[in-house]
Amino acid sequence: MLRLPGWRATLLGSAALALLLPAAPVPAQPVTPSAVTAPEMQAVLEAWQALGARPVEQLDVAQARQMPGPSDVARHMMREGNLRAPAVMRGVRSRDMQVPGAEGMIPARLYLPGGQAGSAMGGFPLILYWPGGFWVANGLVSHDLTPRALAGLSGSAVLALGHRLAPEHPFPAARDDALAAWRWVTAHARDFAADPERIILAGEGSGANLALHVALTARSETRAFPPRHVLAAYPIAGVDGATESHASGAVEGQDSRGNLPATPGMGGMPPVTVILAEADPMRPEGEALAARLREAGVDAEARIFPGTVHGFMGLAPVLAVAREAQDYAVERMRPVLDLGRGSPPAPLGAGGGIRGSSTPVAAGRLLLDLRGLDAGTVEEVVVDAEGQPLGAVVSWGGLAGRGMRRALVPVEQIDAEGDRPRLLFTREELEAMPRFERGRLEEAARDQGWAGNVSTVRR
Repeated sequence: MLRLPGWRATLLGSAALALLLPAAPVPAQPVTPSAVTAPEMQAVLEAWQALGARPVEQLDVAQARQMPGPSDVARHMMREGNLRAPAVMRGVRSRDMQVPGAEGMIPARLYLPGGQAGSAMGGFPLILYWPGGFWVANGLVSHDLTPRALAGLSGSAVLALGHRLAPEHPFPAARDDALAAWRWVTAHARDFAADPERIILAGEGSGANLALHVALTARSETRAFPPRHVLAAYPIAGVDGATESHASGAVEGQDSRGNLPATPGMGGMPPVTVILAEADPMRPEGEALAARLREAGVDAEARIFPGTVHGFMGLAPVLAVAREAQDYAVERMRPVLDLGRGSPPAPLGAGGGIRGSSTPVAAGRLLLDLRGLDAGTVEEVVVDAEGQPLGAVVSWGGLAGRGMRRALVPVEQIDAEGDRPRLLFTREELEAMPRFERGRLEEAARDQGWAGNVSTVRR
């Protein structure tokens, strides 16, 4: 079983919250459905429990990493209620990739908004997003719906970043990975159609802690573009035992570097938006953080969303208050999103763009990769209920039909203009994509965020 005191500095005291799950709905003193006033939130908590969420003290590390997160719950409720994802999310495309961390490659997922091209400034705004998981669990899947929504609502590219996990990789491994990833991204943002001068840092829970740490460190960096805004959703901010969330004193050996409100000299930070859940034992430290930032002259604004629990922001498809939080966050980012825009974004395919509406992706077309090398063949086209292309089943390798490998590539990642369509990434990245298996189209479509009926055609 997971013994909380033994985690010590690995979790910077946050294990005392008993919130090690990817986005656990139950804090140290469990928030039961009857204790939350919002009826929608009650329904979410009941669904979370039905999916097998258990108190962290009953779990070992491997079990904690398997617990359902907010995206799992939202998708479960959407299936049960026959609900479609919000329209703004349905156009967002994503692909998994890896970026350099402090000591090797770390997982990441890139989200691109649908219906837009890079702005007149030369690229999308870019949100670097760290999911929750309390440094123990990989939240890229369990928190997928938050960055997907942010991409659609803000018209930004969003790069969700993982890191090495505790306890195998103790503090400060996650922070070192976050800094290394930020430095790499600022140097390579244009490689994925993003504008390095409009970077926003964002995170939930432990991910918000990482975003804030990067922003604090960035003040003294001269080799990278500084972040323009920080979005911190229910951040793990304090470990000094003074706040309610750490009052139990269950964790020993706390590391003062995790106590963000006590960080000296917080001036010079970009604007910070703090989103807080009413029924979250971490709320006091988030409030203390915002107050400390304001004292230092930072444009910091905190807002508490009534009747909510830790992890609620990624539940927008089934929770109205989560949609309110996302809208509020994007409105606070607006000065950065609009920075330098000389004209409205052009539609996809309007000028060398992606997909090219006049030359749709077609089955049987041979593909080049980003470098002009042979990449594979469009085997089938995936379409929605209206027949609009969503993606392509790309195949490569094999001999006489045997050993063939396939991947599902969103149309936004294929430039279909010109004599021969081209992937907007390399053959190596194609080979690293999840394998597409026939008969599992519905599951693969859900992973891409494609709601509703989808099918494949040869055309």
